[in-house]
Amino acid sequence: MTRLPITGRGSKAASASVEMASPEKAGRHRHCELGIYDDRFLPGLARLADAIHRGGAQASIQLGHGGGHTRKDICGEDPIAPSAIPHPVFEVTFETIVPAAMTKARIEQTKAAFVGAARRAQRAAFDCVEIHAAHGYLISQFHNVFENRRSDEYGGTLENRARFGLEILRAVKAAVPGMPVVYRISVEDFFPDGMHFAEGRRMAIWAAEARADALHVTAGHYRSLPSAAMMIPPMRLPEATFSATPPRSKPTSEFRSSPWAASAIRKRQPRRSRAARRISSRSGARSLPIPNG
Repeated sequence: MTRLPITGRGSKAASASVEMASPEKAGRHRHCELGIYDDRFLPGLARLADAIHRGGAQASIQLGHGGGHTRKDICGEDPIAPSAIPHPVFEVTFETIVPAAMTKARIEQTKAAFVGAARRAQRAAFDCVEIHAAHGYLISQFHNVFENRRSDEYGGTLENRARFGLEILRAVKAAVPGMPVVYRISVEDFFPDGMHFAEGRRMAIWAAEARADALHVTAGHYRSLPSAAMMIPPMRLPEATFSATPPRSKPTSEFRSSPWAASAIRKRQPRRSRAARRISSRSGARSLPIPNG
């Protein structure tokens, strides 16, 4: 879990975010990964949310799809991705697979799966959902030109590469009104043909404009150089590791949650409506203040 501290005057509470729950079976990238793609998971998910609430925290759940970063022996289905290119996958064993390029019909199916997953989260009494658009998983694969070689409206320009994730964000927002929706995004992939900070910054702004209730800004990808450890820097590295990267890659104060985040949180926590609230990336990115306006 990722603990996101919410501090107020004379009090301290927390939101516990459960990661990573797949919105469809093809998206499972671990043998023992949490699923949220079927109603049969609802009793267990409800118990999990209840346990978090009894511990005094609000409950969030992360909706993440492995895309090309899985294998059939893991998820039980043929993996899918923006484009049919090789993906190295390590889960117990190492194997390079070539996923199926998503058709437009398959894109619509996956978007609907995210919507269904968000609705299940709401039915299970989670307080918030987080869309995982980072670290080389499916939405992140659409973001960079190396993994996304499409020539339709979902590939090519930055706007097109952002489209899939932003459509999911808007659809989820519409499906669960009143429920905060966080958008987790890598703003730097750290490999030559990955998404770099200028593009990541622009995508984060678009997500805020699409009314994400908060941005969870991170960095790194399974293809990162010198290694995928860039996604979750080891404890031997200093805090706020990414702040030491070149200026073009530094997080800035512009990565803030939209005004809708503050109002959504105030509705759920009226006694802390004037508090300074922060969302801290567990990957070492800087804290993101949620404005009170």
